Amino acid sequence: MTAAWIIEHARRQQRFFRWAERAQRWLPRSVWPRAAEAVGRHFSAELPEALKIWQGLQQFTGCSDGDAHRLLAQWYANQGANGIELHDYPRLDAAWAREQVRCDDAAVLAQLVARGGLVLTYHSHHHNRLGAFLGLSGTKVWGIAATEAQSPWKPWTGRWVRLINGGSERCFGGGRYLYTDQMRELLVASRAAFERGETVVTLADNPSDSPSAAAVDMAGRTLPVATGMIELAIGADAPITFALFYSDLVGRHRCRLALAPSTQDATLVAQAYLQQLQRWLGDAPHAWQGWAWWADLAARAPANPVWQAQAASAAQRYAASLPPPGWKGRLFGALGALESRLMPPRP
Repeated sequence: MTAAWIIEHARRQQRFFRWAERAQRWLPRSVWPRAAEAVGRHFSAELPEALKIWQGLQQFTGCSDGDAHRLLAQWYANQGANGIELHDYPRLDAAWAREQVRCDDAAVLAQLVARGGLVLTYHSHHHNRLGAFLGLSGTKVWGIAATEAQSPWKPWTGRWVRLINGGSERCFGGGRYLYTDQMRELLVASRAAFERGETVVTLADNPSDSPSAAAVDMAGRTLPVATGMIELAIGADAPITFALFYSDLVGRHRCRLALAPSTQDATLVAQAYLQQLQRWLGDAPHAWQGWAWWADLAARAPANPVWQAQAASAAQRYAASLPPPGWKGRLFGALGALESRLMPPRP
């Protein structure tokens, strides 16, 4: 990442959080799903990655160019929903967890509340809210996260990040975040949590640069998965659960849970982790934030000839099938330009 890229991305992030906060403050809850579509599609910091995300969604689902744009709009709506809802943490309670989250796997949730263990989750724009859901469902949660102090975007987006981390942590049932820049404390606290039957939640779907990472297939590409926390859980004989938490795009949330295979092999757990993600994405491809980096992963051999042919014409097909902006697109474009002149993003 160059310094210029970091600054431009920081501006885009701040602009997104600003517009999401305006929607949350100015609009009734009943229209938040439609507002999320608009905020995500017009102000997401990942707009420059639209072609890459569109390609990933098409290659994974095998859909038409037009349907890939529909899925892309859902991906941005899922992100927009998180931007709006991050201000909503103070109202979350056990009733919200029971009534506003559809969890298809009640038996797995009950076991998780009873026994705790390691929860391997996925970037979904809503992964912080997963910890809140689990805490409000009855388990004490410890969430593993990168510290805000490590982020080059802290001067630009720190206020909103603190709302996410602080708001979700208050729902952890007495647990808290464990930060990766304090590794000794993280390991000690995680072992103790496993011994007490509490829950440790961590992400493992962003590419790891660890030499010991397991090279796992993710929809035809190789994703290196860090296995340190998996090995820690196996050594502690703690249950391992996979979890995906995302917006249903109509005002509520969906939580998918599955038990990991019982094995002493961390690589097999890592493989099952991404296999489960692919199964869940079969009916909710918009739920995975990782389409923004999936295309950058190394393709598995042999190369998929269909993908190679699609890649050669992707930019042209993307542009040709892009829905016209309409009056809403023109309006938000004008508002964004006006804001950039009058209230440009600043650290």
